[in-house]
Amino acid sequence: MTKYYKPNNSRILYLNSSFNCIKNSSINLTRTSGGTGYTSAPTIRVVSASNDMGAGCAATATFAAGAVSAITVQNNGRFYNALPTVQVVGGGNPGVITNLTITNGGSGYNSPPTVSATGGGGTGFSAIAIIGAQSIKSTFTITNGGTGYTTGQTLKFTGGGGSGAVATITATAGVITAISLTNAGSGYTTAPTITVNGAGSGAVITCGLVNAITAITITNGGSNYATTPTIVFTATNGGTAAAATPVLTLGTAAVITPTFLRTYTYTWTIPDIEINDLAKLSVLNIVASGTTATTPYTFRIMGLQYDSRNSFFSDYGSPILTVAQTTNICSYGSLSSETFAVILQPQTVRQIQISVDDSIIAQYAGILATINFVIAIEIDEYDPNFTQIGDPYGESAARIKPMY
Repeated sequence: MTKYYKPNNSRILYLNSSFNCIKNSSINLTRTSGGTGYTSAPTIRVVSASNDMGAGCAATATFAAGAVSAITVQNNGRFYNALPTVQVVGGGNPGVITNLTITNGGSGYNSPPTVSATGGGGTGFSAIAIIGAQSIKSTFTITNGGTGYTTGQTLKFTGGGGSGAVATITATAGVITAISLTNAGSGYTTAPTITVNGAGSGAVITCGLVNAITAITITNGGSNYATTPTIVFTATNGGTAAAATPVLTLGTAAVITPTFLRTYTYTWTIPDIEINDLAKLSVLNIVASGTTATTPYTFRIMGLQYDSRNSFFSDYGSPILTVAQTTNICSYGSLSSETFAVILQPQTVRQIQISVDDSIIAQYAGILATINFVIAIEIDEYDPNFTQIGDPYGESAARIKPMY
């Protein structure tokens, strides 16, 4: 008598390479446009898509005559399921606004205005205006006009933390009746003390402050500005007159286009299969199209390795892979009554991965041509109890031998 575990459940899964699967691929990079205005070779950055596991793609740029003349891909990376974003940075940042010089902080801004750029041929610029330092309000309060003053005398602003304010008085019969502000100054945190330069006495004058833009933070320098754009401030809650000049290197950014190069691994998410004691995973059949005599594809399925060179053609003209290689698989004397199978310990099977290479030796070399395949995978589950049978040749095909 021979002892065998008794089969409890059997499932067959048909996995299709072109449906309901995620393909882990490498990436190729192509110089679509060399750009203009570069002063040195820029850096190429490959940024994976959100939640994508792809990584490792790297390239360098060659600089000539103000442009990216060529790129050299040093590593095509692996595990990309979505095309990454390719950024070309540095090298003088042509067409990118790198700084803003505030020429007028404006006045009366109760909240930061929006900042945008118009013209110049570029797009994508954005920035945040910061309200901090304050300037002198244009209207003054004359509590006492004093005596002995003449029109044209200037005011003296003392303290308040700021500078640059300039104003002149209008006097009637020695009494100050009006004040004209010609420069509101900047940097005031409190209202300064006001006196009158020159002859006269007794005047009591006070002023208020208004908000002004003191800094601008660029959040996106944009791209492809071929001429200098105009910076526009749009008030959101009062304020006028702010102005700034952009600082940039004119030109257009180089364009590097990513494409999928080779596919290494296909992953299917399947309904949970609970393995309570033991199970056997084996491949019933592989039907593939796109294989050639000169490109021997290798399929690796949870450690099993199949080679397209060991195949025959079906009635439909597609090769059917039937012979397993003797690499990374169960050998004779294992739990399996079949030569090529994987024994599954207690676990929950949620995903099945298949790696496809173009060589038995070069694992993870990737496929060189487009292939499609359907693989029938069988998972047989077994009871923890075993049974004795007297006809192992008739019964063993669906049973697993015990360990002893």
